[in-house]
Amino acid sequence: MLLAFLAYILQLFAFPFSSTFNLLLPTPPFSYDPSLPFSFDLVRLAPFQPPLPEQAHTMPNHGKKVVAYYSGWNIYGRQFKPEDLPVEQLTHVNYAFAKIQNGEIALADPWADVQIQHPGNPNSGQDFAGNINYLTNPQGTIRRRNPNLKVLIAVGGWTHSGEFASVARTDDSRRRFARSVGRFIRHYNFDGVDIDWEFPVAGGLAGNGPRTEEAQNFVSLLQTLRDELAAAGAGRPSPYLLTAATSADQRVYRHYLFQALSQWVDFLNVMTYDFKGKWSQATGHHSCLTPAANDPTASIWTSINEYLAAGVPPQKIVLGIGFYGRGFANVQASPDNPSGLFVPFQGVPPGTFEDGVFDYRHLRTHHLTNESSFQRFWDEYSKSVSLYDRASRVFITYDDPESIKHKCEHINRFNLGGTMIWEIAADIDNELVGAINANLH
Repeated sequence: MLLAFLAYILQLFAFPFSSTFNLLLPTPPFSYDPSLPFSFDLVRLAPFQPPLPEQAHTMPNHGKKVVAYYSGWNIYGRQFKPEDLPVEQLTHVNYAFAKIQNGEIALADPWADVQIQHPGNPNSGQDFAGNINYLTNPQGTIRRRNPNLKVLIAVGGWTHSGEFASVARTDDSRRRFARSVGRFIRHYNFDGVDIDWEFPVAGGLAGNGPRTEEAQNFVSLLQTLRDELAAAGAGRPSPYLLTAATSADQRVYRHYLFQALSQWVDFLNVMTYDFKGKWSQATGHHSCLTPAANDPTASIWTSINEYLAAGVPPQKIVLGIGFYGRGFANVQASPDNPSGLFVPFQGVPPGTFEDGVFDYRHLRTHHLTNESSFQRFWDEYSKSVSLYDRASRVFITYDDPESIKHKCEHINRFNLGGTMIWEIAADIDNELVGAINANLH
């Protein structure tokens, strides 16, 4: 592992290096000097320019991973069915989420998962229907549209992570859980499993952690899963995949045993978003590429550099992109700072389905229009975009094709594994996934 990391560094030796975080870590693929003071002159009013139609339909031929989470509940409020997935533009779909019950993997929403009948996709001999049948049926529509697509079951998530601590605690509990996963993916024709434990040691939802032993237990759980998947997949044309969703928050990932984790997984889906939200003290970019002047620890660049420095092979790092924005209410901008960036706020505005959270589809149809009073601002310092409305005093941080282009340049420059999307149903006309595929190489 160390030799692989040193080889990666040698590949980058032709580029300048920064001593800000670690002498071995490369500078980002754009002009950025963290020693320079931030200036609001770098945050300019910039009208939105929709991507060209062909950019939104680029097929992935770049060799990178494009991993999309698709949530079972999308068939309800969003009315986004499995047939709506742009599978031609994806390499992997992570179906979210399964839960843990009595120490074993279990369906979280049986009606959506295996009962609802989707027109045009018969069961074809399988003893289940639902979203899972549509996604995994070897004779189904999805597999015909993209025969190379890998479909994984994602286990856990914020809501269903509470049982990870108990199933990871002992050899017996780990084996029981791993065997249930093996049976589950064989029965439902998945290509692997994605472990979304939020979060080992650091905790998450009330009642989760903190327990220091969870750092090693997480590794041991992945090792046990790897062994079980190898046995369960014997004779398959390709082995079952094992991936994990991991945090970009330094308070969380400082507990990861990175080299051990990366030994057992095929790749890590790094959640490089939610740096800012309703829990923050002031507005800010929730998925900034480089550190903001007032918060030098929160950025994609910082997190990914520390993953690399800890020995994670770059090809096993899949950078997360949120297809949603986070809003802040009662934000008072000023003539010197018309964008409302880094300004105190009170509360969050109503969102698409959750207060303070806006699907990109919602932003495009309501706020990025000629009739909208929202103005779009581009932050050259952190390669990030935001919206501000003087009348309602609402600030929204989000990603669009321009900010995604810079993130893809970062992925290309450092030879990362690709991108992960949370989550695909929030896109509109494939604008964001199209921007990803148009800029990866």
